[in-house]
Amino acid sequence: MFKEGKKRVERFFKENRINGKNLETNLGELEKSIDKYKITQKIAIELINKLTIEKNEYKEQITRLSDQNQQYQQEITTLETMRSWSGITIARQNLRIRRLEDYVESFSSLGRERMPRIQQERMPRIQQERMPRIQQERMQQEINRLREETHFLSQVVGGRMIAGAINELRDDNQRLDQENQLLNQDLEIVRRLGDNRIASQNVQIRNLREQVEQYSAQLRERGKIFFTNLIIFLITYASY
Repeated sequence: MFKEGKKRVERFFKENRINGKNLETNLGELEKSIDKYKITQKIAIELINKLTIEKNEYKEQITRLSDQNQQYQQEITTLETMRSWSGITIARQNLRIRRLEDYVESFSSLGRERMPRIQQERMPRIQQERMPRIQQERMQQEINRLREETHFLSQVVGGRMIAGAINELRDDNQRLDQENQLLNQDLEIVRRLGDNRIASQNVQIRNLREQVEQYSAQLRERGKIFFTNLIIFLITYASY
């Protein structure tokens, strides 16, 4: 009976391909699989942390560009306000010029009307001509000065300088928008790449986890069968 029980045990070991050396090998492979799973999980966590840091850096850079863009918009608004103010100033200068021209014309007419009376009073001819001429020259100088100021305001301040500054700021604004779009594209690429890597790592982790669980289940099942048959064998052997 002992030989029969021994044969049953040997047959069980043979059918399940279990021996002392094989059992140690299987346990060693299980430990290696568990270590590999832990390493893969650690790599996945490090990759996720790295992608999160890169994503936050891109967000900070986009925020800085948005703030700079807003600052440029404020400067453009200020320059447009200056241009409007220059237009109002030009209109006022033109009104002053017209008033002075009307005044000069009135003064000339008044001088022509008074000239006969001045001649009647026997005023020296040089004085008769010099007084209205001096007044006209002063008025003309004032008109010329105002015209120069108006020309400066209209051609330089009101036109080229502000328009050039606005165009330059708009170009910078457009450049910032393009950089912002490129950063968003890079961020999207990094995010997709990170999602793909994370998904791939998750698949590998799930596969390893399933393999470990299946292998553990197989070992547990084999162990249960082995010990059950061993107990049956011992009970049977003891009964004899």
